[in-house]
Amino acid sequence: MDRSHRIDDITSEPVQQLLTEYPTIVAAKLHVLDEARYNTIPTALAARDENSLTKQEVATLVDWKLSHGTFRPTLKKLVDQNSDDDIRSITTAAFESFAQDPHDNIKSSLTTLTQLKGIGPATASLLLSVFDPERAPFFSDELFRWSMYEDKKANGWDRKIKYTPKEYLELFEKIQQVQKRLGAAKAVDLEKVAYVLGRRATGKSVGKDTKIDNETASKSTHSNLKRKPEHEAEVRSEQKKQGAKKAKVSVTKGKTPNEGTRISARVKNRKTR
Repeated sequence: MDRSHRIDDITSEPVQQLLTEYPTIVAAKLHVLDEARYNTIPTALAARDENSLTKQEVATLVDWKLSHGTFRPTLKKLVDQNSDDDIRSITTAAFESFAQDPHDNIKSSLTTLTQLKGIGPATASLLLSVFDPERAPFFSDELFRWSMYEDKKANGWDRKIKYTPKEYLELFEKIQQVQKRLGAAKAVDLEKVAYVLGRRATGKSVGKDTKIDNETASKSTHSNLKRKPEHEAEVRSEQKKQGAKKAKVSVTKGKTPNEGTRISARVKNRKTR
């Protein structure tokens, strides 16, 4: 990466230049989702007496997130299971806590939002970013990798991300440092800069590697495509929940040793077919 574009060295002028490139990096068919994420929803949220998002707004933001990264239809299905009341009350609690003290309450605000089904640390940070675009960075792949960039194998634009709260808190601290150095830089602007740099470096464009557009976004809950379990914390969390449920059912059935042996044998035979 060019030294002038390193996060610790970048100045206001290249930030502004890279921001002008952002619309050209995003496929034209995704501009409607971009308008909702960056303008429509934040404006509507700021105009409300209560700091809360609606279920439809959260669904749209998840569509946006999927369109700018790897398509995970099951994630949208999980989010759709949340009730309107739960989304309203949980987002209200998280946003009000963050507003009181962003630095000290960022962890608790993130934890509150992850109480919603399908909302892991990365998606939770997106909701916070919509509430406070200036101070709450979105935990995007590009922003994290740019912030932690090193000239070492697997530590640059190919750095592996675990999507944990710990990683997000590291990102949050890093962005605060950069904002203090640059003065007027918004977290949401740094997110866009990272997106441009990341796409440049990897030679990718959304139009080539995403499967979602403005029409299919609303239909993603009906897709039967399988998710990749290594992508996000929310998916791993859901798998653990399902595993715990299966284990509980197994124990409560109270099978005798002979029954267990016969069942195991049948299962083994089925697997070899």
